[in-house]
Amino acid sequence: MKVKIILLFLIYFTCTSILLAEEKSLKKTSELFKVCAKCHGKDGKHKAYGRSEPIAGMDAQDLKENLIFFQESVFDNAGVMRVMSKQVKNLSKQDIEDLAKYISNL
Repeated sequence: MKVKIILLFLIYFTCTSILLAEEKSLKKTSELFKVCAKCHGKDGKHKAYGRSEPIAGMDAQDLKENLIFFQESVFDNAGVMRVMSKQVKNLSKQDIEDLAKYISNL
């Protein structure tokens, strides 16, 4: 009986920890998206500077590749490309992964 109680406690603790970690990650990602929303709109359905396609619902892998491209590229001229590059320059790989998933689900 004691073993079952301990086992149930461990399962409960593990599940609770996982859910709290996921909630914290989602909250951080939604905060990161606020930077994106300045140009792409709160719902991700606006054309940034009237030029880009809406990002809401895009494929997560495509979004990830685009974010990495902007992060790794250097744009000398002022313009939209340079703005985007500066926005993603300091994102971690995990931030990029989480943002791609978040935006693809908008």
